[in-house]
Amino acid sequence: MPIHYRSQWYVLHGASPLIFGLASFGQHLFIDRKNELVIARFSSQPLPVDAERMELAMRAVSQIRKALS
Repeated sequence: MPIHYRSQWYVLHGASPLIFGLASFGQHLFIDRKNELVIARFSSQPLPVDAERMELAMRAVSQIRKALS
């Protein structure tokens, strides 16, 4: 799926776009406007940016969206 970045937000395009913001140490905010869903992730991970944990978070959000739609 195509993704773009603008004004500190990422947008994952598709039938139900996902808008998300990423911050240091695992702080994330995911917004699914179509399904009226907001997921906030508060974390204190050891590294400021951890690609493996971000991938896990994205998969978890995907599964939550799927279960609630």
